[in-house]
Amino acid sequence: MSIDTTEAAPDQDVPAIPVVDVSPSALQKVLGIRDEEDEPETLGLRIEVTGAKGTEYTYDLAFEVLAEAEDGDDITDIGGLKVWVPADSVDKLR
Repeated sequence: MSIDTTEAAPDQDVPAIPVVDVSPSALQKVLGIRDEEDEPETLGLRIEVTGAKGTEYTYDLAFEVLAEAEDGDDITDIGGLKVWVPADSVDKLR
C-alpha cells in the first residue's frame, strides 16, 4: 500500500498532486456519513473506476477497511478522510 500525501517526492520540491480532490462541503458530508459506520477510523472512501464508454467512466464508491488496500493503491488523507484509489484506477482518474 502506498500513501500519497501532499509531501514532495524525494527527487522533487513540488508537492504530490492527489488523484482526486474533495470540496470542503463534500468532505463534511462524507465524514458525517462515515462517522455513522462501525469503527469509522478504520475506513477509507474507496473510489474505483468500474467501466468506461469512450471518455465517460462509471465509478464504485464505498467505505472499505483500509487494511485491505493492496500494494500500489493510492491512499490520500484529505482533511481526515482517507481516499483510497485502487492502482488500476489511478491513471483513469488523473
